[in-house]
Amino acid sequence: MRMLALPRPGRSARRLRRCQRGAATVEFVVWMPFFLGLLLLLTDVSILAWRYAEMWDVARTTARELSLGTLPRTQAAVEAFVHSRLTADYAVTLDGVHTTFFTIAIAGTPTTMSVFGLFDAAISGMSASVGLAQENLAAG
Repeated sequence: MRMLALPRPGRSARRLRRCQRGAATVEFVVWMPFFLGLLLLLTDVSILAWRYAEMWDVARTTARELSLGTLPRTQAAVEAFVHSRLTADYAVTLDGVHTTFFTIAIAGTPTTMSVFGLFDAAISGMSASVGLAQENLAAG
């Protein structure tokens, strides 16, 4: 009968120190949460900036349509116009309905504007406000 020889303890410890198997996996596990978090952060910032620019553009377009007289100067008409052009739900306010100068304000919360909600606690809200005077097209 043949006896099995057990490895010497010092030899196996040296072999384990030289072994590189799994080193890339450990680095991947350490760095992956950081890069995933960075990706989520950049995505959320990009979408917030895009929706903020979209909000300003719609506020400007709505004020222009009101100043030209192509859009009725009622709260319902302005809300319908704004909500047909925005992708999220925003609060719309029309001030100065019976004067020649009016202001259109659009406000949104980060909850309605972002995807992952990383800035819900940091930002209370975003708004765009544009004021224009009624244009007198008959004088030109």
